[in-house]
Amino acid sequence: MTEKAPPRQTQRDDEVNAPSHNNHFDLHSPFWQEWLGNALYFPLLNWLLEAVISDPVYALLSPAGLGLLGASLLQAGALVRWPERRTFGYLIGPGVFTGIGLALYGTAFLSVPNHVAYWVFNLVLGLLPPYQTVSNLFRALAHGLLAASMYYLLHLRLDPTTLPRIPDFLADPAHRFVALALFLLGVLSSGRTLMPASDEETAKTQPTRKRQALPPRLEEKSLPTVKREERVILVMNLRGLSEWSETRQPEETISLLHRYYQTAQNTLEQHGALAIQTRGGEVLAFFGNVEEALSAALKLRLQIGALLHRQGIGVGLGLHTGKILWGNVPGQGELRPDEVGEAIDTARGIEAAAAPGELLASETARLAIGATFRAGPKRSLPLPGREQMVIVYPME
Repeated sequence: MTEKAPPRQTQRDDEVNAPSHNNHFDLHSPFWQEWLGNALYFPLLNWLLEAVISDPVYALLSPAGLGLLGASLLQAGALVRWPERRTFGYLIGPGVFTGIGLALYGTAFLSVPNHVAYWVFNLVLGLLPPYQTVSNLFRALAHGLLAASMYYLLHLRLDPTTLPRIPDFLADPAHRFVALALFLLGVLSSGRTLMPASDEETAKTQPTRKRQALPPRLEEKSLPTVKREERVILVMNLRGLSEWSETRQPEETISLLHRYYQTAQNTLEQHGALAIQTRGGEVLAFFGNVEEALSAALKLRLQIGALLHRQGIGVGLGLHTGKILWGNVPGQGELRPDEVGEAIDTARGIEAAAAPGELLASETARLAIGATFRAGPKRSLPLPGREQMVIVYPME
């Protein structure tokens, strides 16, 4: 009997090996990046300090140690969920930690210097300017300063009666060397973590998203069929650019558009956009996850608003979910998702109805987001080519 040949493998390698988008434990998601790169920074330094003074296992598994870990997780979740409320998000960590400490140890908890340092450190981070490059720079400096400060606080905890003032403490060459080394290491490690990933690094860490955003040119015989797939559609467009550009030199308009598109692309890629398209002041992005799309939209509203506010220009944003054609057209090459799909026209209509600085979400997008995120009262919008009114909600 002849041996039967195995069935032909039709699924692409990147589809077989790609991680599922439903897997929430994705180290490249905004939540885990915020926690590992920022919110966990003080808890780790605090654990090292307590581990040196007492038992390392107890320092980690004590009620205060576990409470600090939980507080950092809540802080990371708040900063990702509400990026426009940065100060509030940064104060969640020390607030929860202090509440647990007061319940366990009373007011004596507030006399511990590193517990007070947690408040100071997070308050400084929460008050940093919203511009991404400036914020990342100062955040790295704050991380380095905290690492050096914890070295001083360790000496204060070991012998609070004989510790000199900070200038006298740094007068000792050994102390000065360790403090400066900790500061520089903290700055370098945090700066590397907070730096936007390059295209090459993004391709290595997020191969599936990169391939979907920029599909390779395949031979016609291996092109996949076009499918109608559910996507979250984010549309952002400028308000008042034409009037503004009439009184400016062409170079100024081009420079502003370049910064606008670059900021939008960086933010959308960080939040896992599957495809990004720009033209005529419009930014169109597609997501597979409504939480990532909402986080990107809220962050864009804050960042782009800060970029354009002084120029008297704004943006409107629209969010919608629906089915669109996705894939490659055999014999035609890459299919632009914005060329086919009623859902995209609806998303554009919703964006056009948004006031400057406003984010409107369709009823389907609002249901997908859930009731945990606050939204304003619903509105009914007439859209061209549609008999029925479209229900939208302003996202606050």
